Amino acid sequence: MHSVTISKLTTCRLSTYHDCPPCVRAWPLPRDIRGLITGGLCARAALNRHRSTVANLREAVLVGVTAYFAFSVVGIAGFLLASVGEPRFAPFDWLQVLGAVLTLATAVTAWAGARRAVVLIFAIPAAGAVVLAGPWQFSLFGSAVTELACLAVLVALGDGEPPNPRWLRPIGAVVFALLIPVSSSERATLLVICLLSLVIASIVWLAVDGRPMIAFAVFLLALSLPTTIDEFGAGMVSPVGVRVLGISGAIAALAVWRLRHQSAHPGRPTQT
Repeated sequence: MHSVTISKLTTCRLSTYHDCPPCVRAWPLPRDIRGLITGGLCARAALNRHRSTVANLREAVLVGVTAYFAFSVVGIAGFLLASVGEPRFAPFDWLQVLGAVLTLATAVTAWAGARRAVVLIFAIPAAGAVVLAGPWQFSLFGSAVTELACLAVLVALGDGEPPNPRWLRPIGAVVFALLIPVSSSERATLLVICLLSLVIASIVWLAVDGRPMIAFAVFLLALSLPTTIDEFGAGMVSPVGVRVLGISGAIAALAVWRLRHQSAHPGRPTQT
């Protein structure tokens, strides 16, 4: 019995792969691998077709704005830690810290799907702290305008379904890159690597789900707006800032177009 089995295995190894019986093959056929991957991607893409374009777009924008606020709050925390040992904070510094805490609370309530009235409880004092701290400092005018716009977006996106907790992973990756105790140049390098990894993953995933690309475009847009606004206010036009804004807008438009085809539409049956 064993000799027959060994003989069959030996013959199978010496013959072509396609001639081997299924019970002996160690690896699936290439067409089986392709079919498995294609089927898995189609099944994953079908999940978005249970929700409307507005619902998917809301979730993506909420993730992008939350990522920007997380980035800003970590920056304020870094400033706070670097100022340890100072005699005292100036009122402007305290307003920055207060604004960071309140904007983070606004993002958390909007993320949790709280009602707009609850989001406004944190958004209004956050906007007050930003207004008092930002526009009076020329170098932070753009940041103030961007943060106020993002706060308005969070209020508008309130009273909705909370995003999937998996969205916290890319946000956590950006925060982790900012919190690593290394030099400023090394931290900047890590942040660039992290952002490039996220944008590459979003581009690859665009065929299945356009929301990560929209979230990244919103984050990149909010990140580049403060400097661009300050440069325009000073009468300067930075080609880099204009390019970033143009690229962010083009990426967002492409991702929204793709997301519209991946979402549920009236009259089109959803896939189960």
